[in-house]
Amino acid sequence: MRLPSPPPYICPSSPSGDILFDDEEDRLEALEVPAWSDESKGDLIKRSSISVDSMWDDTDSSITTSYLNSSTADIPTTTASTSYNKLKNDRKHNKKLLKMLHQVQADLLVKKELVGQLEKTEDLYTQMRTNYEGKLNELKEHLLEIQKERDAALKQKVAPSGISPPVRERPQSVMQLRENKQAQELRSQYEVKLKHLIAENQELRKKNTQLTQANRTARVKSDSIIRQLQTDIERLRTQKKQLTKSLKVEADSAREAAICYEREIQQLKRRELAALDAKSKLEQMNETQSQLIQKRTEETAAVNAQMRQLVNTLRKASNAGTYLSEANLEKILNGTFTPTPTPARPTKRRSTIIGAGAQAL
Repeated sequence: MRLPSPPPYICPSSPSGDILFDDEEDRLEALEVPAWSDESKGDLIKRSSISVDSMWDDTDSSITTSYLNSSTADIPTTTASTSYNKLKNDRKHNKKLLKMLHQVQADLLVKKELVGQLEKTEDLYTQMRTNYEGKLNELKEHLLEIQKERDAALKQKVAPSGISPPVRERPQSVMQLRENKQAQELRSQYEVKLKHLIAENQELRKKNTQLTQANRTARVKSDSIIRQLQTDIERLRTQKKQLTKSLKVEADSAREAAICYEREIQQLKRRELAALDAKSKLEQMNETQSQLIQKRTEETAAVNAQMRQLVNTLRKASNAGTYLSEANLEKILNGTFTPTPTPARPTKRRSTIIGAGAQAL
């Protein structure tokens, strides 16, 4: 019996090229496992594949949330992007391991199904052989009984000729002829039955020989197939254990990496908040200094204007020959001074007058 080989596994392709993880990539394609029946040998039963979504729920939620929060930040985070790509590659590797594990499980199901069918075939053959042997024994017993009946009938029909009296010799001969004729007919009937039973016995022996040979060949093949299947099952179990172990290690490392990346993202967020606070403080300080500088500039401009006015007033007063007394200086400072000529006094040098005005200022 030729067994259909399981179909090769086809990795499902993601319909969208988003950066985030797609839910369709977490699902595995259903594999076909052959199921055996007497009506049709090609029927296949689809076994639904296991879903690995539950294994990555916690990690996916934390990573996706962290990635969305970091993508909306103003400061570029090159370290977070690199770590995210690394985590994405680790996740793809873990998916490949899961697909290999699922393929191993499907192969185990196929091997178990084949072993079960071989056991059923052996049980059916044993039952058929038992029935055949019982029927053969019944035919042998029936043949022996018929042979015994034939021998007994021949012994009863054949009588010794010396016992008959000489007076009734003719009638006894007629009866003897009839009995001989009946015995011959009975003997011919038994011989026909015996030939028929012998032919049937030979045919049954031939069938038994053929069935025994076919059973021996099938047993040898089934034993070789069973040994091969047992070897494959042990190998697949070993691979399953190794894949499970490596998958667990990868999951632990991915979880630790996710926690580390989450901490880095939180640290970057705290740095961003501190930078924003420092920026706001510097802006406030800059604004305060700008206002102070503007105020000092205005005051300086006012003082410069007043100085120019005083210088002009002093020049006018010196040109007009006005005496700069304390009252005149106060008027100059108040802006109400008008130069008027003064009576002749002892002349003083112009530099002395200007020096007095400067001291007053």
